[in-house]
Amino acid sequence: FVNNNDYKQVNLTNDYSNVIAYGNDCNLGDTGDGLSMTYKGQSFKTQLTGSYNFSNLQAAIAIGNYFKVSTNQIIEAVSNYNPNNNRSQILSKAGHTIILDAYNANPSSMKAALEHFKQIKATHKIIVLGDMLELGSYSKEEHQNMVDLAESLCASLTLLLGPHFNSCATNKAQTFLDFNALTDYFKSQVSNLKNSTILIKGSRGMALERLIDTF
Repeated sequence: FVNNNDYKQVNLTNDYSNVIAYGNDCNLGDTGDGLSMTYKGQSFKTQLTGSYNFSNLQAAIAIGNYFKVSTNQIIEAVSNYNPNNNRSQILSKAGHTIILDAYNANPSSMKAALEHFKQIKATHKIIVLGDMLELGSYSKEEHQNMVDLAESLCASLTLLLGPHFNSCATNKAQTFLDFNALTDYFKSQVSNLKNSTILIKGSRGMALERLIDTF
């Protein structure tokens, strides 16, 4: 199964004899509170957020179609899928909307999450990022890139956790080495930012989902 819109996948499978290509048979809409799609003339809404999840939905549809699952059953399954385990979850807590994507993080996924967050309209926006681990010699550069991108979004609050983010140059973002210090500051500020939309993103080792318990 090869995503026809991903040139790397296409190039790496040029000499494969049995390729099932997908990626041109679905249309996407993204309102910020869930991806909307059109497949075989039928429009439906999913419970996944972020255009970066579109290719995952396309893959699921392509595999279902290959195994002769009916169109209605495919749409029902994709529409009803409820993300959990800290992967692209949309939660409501104390009047805030939380995008919890704290299962893992790397430069490409964090960039995609931030760029999606930029498109969301909200009374207040809060960004909470945790270190991206295991980047080796690229770590400093990639963390600085994420800081620069996050600060360009002009969120009401930008909080960064971990030694890698602490080594970055910042203008408006607040950095923390200790999770408890991050939590204390977050709790003191978020009460003044009612109806916020909050992005929480970090590597698995940062366990940023713990922040949910502070509401």
